[in-house]
Amino acid sequence: MARLDIKDRVLRRFTRRPKKLVSTSAVGLLLTGVAEGQEGDPGIAIDSLESLDSWRLLETGDLELVFENGSVQIVRAVDFTLVDGTYYISQSLADEILAAVEGDRSDIVPFMLGFSSGLVGLVVLLEGDDDNPPAPDVPGPDPDVAPVITSDPAASVPEDQTAALTVVASDADGDVISYAISGGADSDLFSIDSSTGEVTFNDAPDFENPVDNGTDNIYNIVVSATANGETVTQEVAITVTNADEAPVFTSLPTVSVAENQTSALIVQATDADGDPVTYEIIGGADIALFSIDSATGEVTFNDAPDSENPGDDGTDNIYNIQVSATANGKTVTQDIAITVAASDADGDTIS
Repeated sequence: MARLDIKDRVLRRFTRRPKKLVSTSAVGLLLTGVAEGQEGDPGIAIDSLESLDSWRLLETGDLELVFENGSVQIVRAVDFTLVDGTYYISQSLADEILAAVEGDRSDIVPFMLGFSSGLVGLVVLLEGDDDNPPAPDVPGPDPDVAPVITSDPAASVPEDQTAALTVVASDADGDVISYAISGGADSDLFSIDSSTGEVTFNDAPDFENPVDNGTDNIYNIVVSATANGETVTQEVAITVTNADEAPVFTSLPTVSVAENQTSALIVQATDADGDPVTYEIIGGADIALFSIDSATGEVTFNDAPDSENPGDDGTDNIYNIQVSATANGKTVTQDIAITVAASDADGDTIS
């Protein structure tokens, strides 16, 4: 096998101490060679050498070799063996690496030599001693990265509901994220699910009666997302919008009228949105006995009632109907009981 032209004194050092030789003037070297004779034979046939500038273990477990001429080579973790602080690689792989490294080999110096039968290449540091080779520069894990809130800092929701928004965050490290409301002028009016980030009003807001700090239907909170001790915050503005509301009855559900007249009562309802209200009789045991003015809400008997001859379903002079009030598609209903009382010749009710 071909040998490099190396001074006899260097070769003699290899032969005398085949297990480990140390140089104090270089960082490291790559050696390829084969054992001459049987296992334990101190003879070494040197094929090639190249100076290393630095090396380190990567997070992947691979070795990164940086040569003095700037060439960088990677040795996969599956391609080397660690024996007593020395990294051995196969001769064929060492040959490939050296073939890829171009540079002047005249600066080769003595180096630490490790040897294990069947493993003929090695990479070592040279700044330790025989018994305590220095540890490689193993990079630590990347610092934990704070999560990132990806949900919109503004939301618009209709009145009369508790759902506000859902805070969403992502974490590059894959850590579990927890959410909180950490501030804001209106923080006391809200709650948040620490796991899902769902934000809700403690009480459904009313557009006509805002309770936010500025009384302008814009509620301000600060939310936070925390993962593995790293926290980010976001200011959030929640605007409450007006929702069309159903009308509200203001007339009473019970009334007493004198017999022998058709007028029964006037149903009244108001609408907060100012929409026109229409009325209808939609149910009740005595629905067939009444009519209603859809615009005014006036309810009348189709035929004047006679207390001595009640025509209601229960024949007890209590007539039951159900009326509705509708404004802009929103409808409410009311059950009404109309009691017919006996009256004198003047039409006054008799107690």
